[in-house]
Amino acid sequence: MTAKMPFVMASITQGFLVGGMRFGLEPSDMLERAELDVGMFEDPDFLVPFEKHIHLGRLIMAHRPRFNGGLQLAKHFVPKRYGLLGHVMQHGATLEQALSDFHRFQHLTSNVCVRRMSTVPEGIRLTVETHSTVRSHPEFHAMTGRHEAPLAISLALGRHLTGKPIKPIRVSFRHEPAGDRSEHEEFFGVPVEFGMQADEMIFANETLDTPLLQTNHTIYRRALELVLAQVDPTADLRQTGAAVRQRLMQAMHLDVPKLSAVARSMGMSTRTLQRRLEAEGTSFESVVDGVRKDLTLQHLIDPKVSSYEIAGLVGFIEPSPFFRAFRRWFGCTPTEWRRRRRIL
Repeated sequence: MTAKMPFVMASITQGFLVGGMRFGLEPSDMLERAELDVGMFEDPDFLVPFEKHIHLGRLIMAHRPRFNGGLQLAKHFVPKRYGLLGHVMQHGATLEQALSDFHRFQHLTSNVCVRRMSTVPEGIRLTVETHSTVRSHPEFHAMTGRHEAPLAISLALGRHLTGKPIKPIRVSFRHEPAGDRSEHEEFFGVPVEFGMQADEMIFANETLDTPLLQTNHTIYRRALELVLAQVDPTADLRQTGAAVRQRLMQAMHLDVPKLSAVARSMGMSTRTLQRRLEAEGTSFESVVDGVRKDLTLQHLIDPKVSSYEIAGLVGFIEPSPFFRAFRRWFGCTPTEWRRRRRIL
């Protein structure tokens, strides 16, 4: 399976299988009809083709047609279903850190939906969009309430991680509910709006600061290092952008290389490099910004490295531009970011 093909982590598909069993379906029958091999669940990180995963979901929906399937399946998800990423979420400091890590590494679990996080005056806004890999896939759009599960999973994980009945301050969906809409209010803990412009959930700042039950900085950092080793930071870049990123990563601790110097090292003119990056939908400045952000995160988890040192390590001559960039990336200061995650 190529990275561009729609996929879902095997442990998530297994969660759907367990959900189907709760609703009275025979596991062997579900596996056979969805053309799934039970052996694939021995490796939780195995990638299941989207067509097979969605077939399993449709079997459940057909069994319970007037049923809020996405909601009911998602509410039972726990961190361990996400393997190594689950360990990262479990041993961080706060709910905000867990949600941020879940968002940051979501591409390791599936490329069917995209969760986005943004800062709003009330706190953090989570939205869900259909990934480009499945946007034109008829099977996906035939699933009623297809974006219920990603938001419900985020809340279910948050409650498990904190041990508290946390709830958002607002939830809305584009679709109308397939079943009893009171089930949504019962689960989310707030009135849920349907037929709206976005699939979104907003958490208040005080909720985001809720500490996790199993905070352990040592385990967190070790698990994070292992997850980072799985990540291909050039996945969203095409050939030229990936090559530029590689050169920047090698030199950023000294200074940000000039565009002309990078072009020369790649055996082309400055204008040629600019044109190629533009053709790939990016720019030299965008690649530099992405590298700086990723390097900043790597340094932030080490409390011995000060914010001013990080500024220099990621190519800022003066600290002020670094602090402005940090607020743009993360919506807070480095000190606030670390305090929320108890990395001090």
